[in-house]
Amino acid sequence: MKDWENSINVWAAKINIGDYLPGNLIKICEFANRLCLRPELSLSAFYTVVSSLVTVGSKIDALDSTEFDQTQGIYTAICAVPSQKKSLLINEIATQPLRELQRKASDDLAKEMQKYQAELDDWEDDKSLPMPEKPVMRRYYINNASQAGFRSLLNRHGKKGWGIIVISDELARSYKNNLKSYNSGLTEDLLSYYDGHGKIELLKGDYDECLVSILGGIQPQVAAAYNNGTDDNGQWSRVNFINQPKSPFIIPDNPQGKLDITPLLTGFYEKISNLPKLKLRFTSEAEKYFALLNNDCEINRNQARTEALEAQWKKMPGKIARFSFLIHVVEQVSQGSSVAIFVNLDTLKKAATLAYFYFGEAQSLY
Repeated sequence: MKDWENSINVWAAKINIGDYLPGNLIKICEFANRLCLRPELSLSAFYTVVSSLVTVGSKIDALDSTEFDQTQGIYTAICAVPSQKKSLLINEIATQPLRELQRKASDDLAKEMQKYQAELDDWEDDKSLPMPEKPVMRRYYINNASQAGFRSLLNRHGKKGWGIIVISDELARSYKNNLKSYNSGLTEDLLSYYDGHGKIELLKGDYDECLVSILGGIQPQVAAAYNNGTDDNGQWSRVNFINQPKSPFIIPDNPQGKLDITPLLTGFYEKISNLPKLKLRFTSEAEKYFALLNNDCEINRNQARTEALEAQWKKMPGKIARFSFLIHVVEQVSQGSSVAIFVNLDTLKKAATLAYFYFGEAQSLY
């Protein structure tokens, strides 16, 4: 594995933000800088939103020999004390642009409902006509939901090929609520949703595929308690942690003018949401390299000193594959190109660097 070890420091991977935010997208890091936050926070929030907007069922085939493929849900936790203004960043990168898309979806639904009502009236008069299908509102994000409500939403969305992102100020509180009697099983559901699997049960809301991403904050002491050496069901190994050390929010003597990145992000997110279902794969060169990365992760998993670290290593190949898909799509869409089927070695190396960067962020919490 010498090629890998020489190209990237496994234990302290550094990322070049420009490798992941082509063109004008690099502007989103300026907002983090103005809040005196790490630019990696903007990057993390951005890719989490993008992951929720691809069409349900989109995958990357990583290894033909084992039929190893990955869907695109991403779970991200910004680890910072409450005073670090992480909520402002989440609002700017995720909530506000998605709110704009939600308004557009509401307007579109109103028009579709008018058409539906007219077609329904015609059908009532002549039952030989096909019965019209009632339009469904697309929800781009939610903040909270009961287990039953979430399943119902995913059922409606899954039929349309839509994903969803859960945005939460405090992920730990959300997980705690998931354990309450009326939400019993929601935490386990989220484990399945990460792999793109719906819930097939004797319920009205059965669905086969879904796409769920999660973005939120978590306090350092809470994250450390969860990552104290054990991870019984692996729920936290699915999460990409990004740390924000305490730093003062200092306004300069001559502050810059307003920075409005909402139009940029709204337009880009809309382009992602309009993509068809994608089935990507690595080039032959990249697939061989991915196999080496997988083997390296497995060796480290076998040697991990704690259950939590073992779970992190286990999820690493899947994360690398997911990031490969997303980085490839972001680059192609930013260029105005149709998304090419094959993901090259350069993109894979960027994805691996990013995945190992998040591993280092998580490891620092132990």
